Amino acid sequence: MSKRKVKAKWKADTKRWQVDVRKGGIRRSFYSTISAADAEKKAAKWDGTPPVKKEKKQPETVVGSEAWAMQMLTPPETVNEAYERWLHNELQCNTSESNWRAVDSRYRNWVKYVIGSLPLNAVRNGHIKKVMDDAFYNRKAPEVLVQRKCTKGEHMSRKALKNLRGDLSALFKYCLEYEWVSFVPVIHIDRRAEAVGKTILQKADLDILFNSERTTIDGQETSDPYIYAYRLQVLTGLRPGELFGLEWADIRSDYIKVDRSINALGQVTTGKNRNARRLVPLCSGAKEALLKQWQRTGRKGGKVFEILNGEHYCKRLKRYCEFNGITVVTPYELRHTFISMTKGLPPEMVKDMVGHSESMDTYGVYGHHVDGSEVVMAGMLDDAFAAVSKQSKSTA
Repeated sequence: MSKRKVKAKWKADTKRWQVDVRKGGIRRSFYSTISAADAEKKAAKWDGTPPVKKEKKQPETVVGSEAWAMQMLTPPETVNEAYERWLHNELQCNTSESNWRAVDSRYRNWVKYVIGSLPLNAVRNGHIKKVMDDAFYNRKAPEVLVQRKCTKGEHMSRKALKNLRGDLSALFKYCLEYEWVSFVPVIHIDRRAEAVGKTILQKADLDILFNSERTTIDGQETSDPYIYAYRLQVLTGLRPGELFGLEWADIRSDYIKVDRSINALGQVTTGKNRNARRLVPLCSGAKEALLKQWQRTGRKGGKVFEILNGEHYCKRLKRYCEFNGITVVTPYELRHTFISMTKGLPPEMVKDMVGHSESMDTYGVYGHHVDGSEVVMAGMLDDAFAAVSKQSKSTA
């Protein structure tokens, strides 16, 4: 009886070695997470065939998890190499595409040309300060400057600098975890960096928003197809992506169930953060906006608002504001308007409604429906917006 050679193969999906054998018409598979030889020994013991002796020891081909482990144990030589590992092994695996693309854009604009080619173990706080200073003064990479001309004296906003600082801190914490570096740099933001002020709709603007549906499309005056979307955002504080992902099945009698969002790439996600999944109470004005939207387009599909994309929605909103002579705002500033209009409500309640809460209660975001607090919050919202309406009419 000739010896039958059985060779184990690495299975990437299960991350283990597998060998298939057959004896007397019975087929069995044996596995090992240790090595190919270990799996082959198990198979040989079952079918009685001794493992084939290796004529000459060959260097084992490192594949799968072993290759990954070997790569991570080998320190990257430059900052660029460390960044690529962080991007592929951490960001692209654990964050949304829209998020890691934003991080990648900031790295290539502000970091790569300053410290990208430096040896990773040679980076000091002074190098990081150079990155932050160049960003503050809008000194972009040479290839970026060809495409974008910076206004003289224009500085990067505090929010943008915070995002860049967060990227750098996360990168070096990742490197420290694998002992590629011995410290995480201290990163400061220039005190002169200013927070970008947020524009919101004023009381007189709101009075027009809730009384005028007119706009222009292709030079013709008509009813704005997104008018009820604008109103719903102001009355609920929904993020633009949450509005785009809203379906009629998410609408209840007293609240909206928010558990999906559509990002800038058109991808469906579970929201910006874990607190984004929540129940949003419906005041009477929000219910009216949804009812009118249902009468207009509700029977055409699952989506509440058939919005082409974020850019299209933003342009339509801008045109509506200009046509009606009100403050020009962005979709996110409609959300900011809601937050501003609800300042009289308990802060924790507002945080829950807009998905800003830092922690959830024991029953999670859907616990609110059990105790009926949406009805209470909806009533308080009615009072808040009724006060705004009265003030706007008295000053008209």
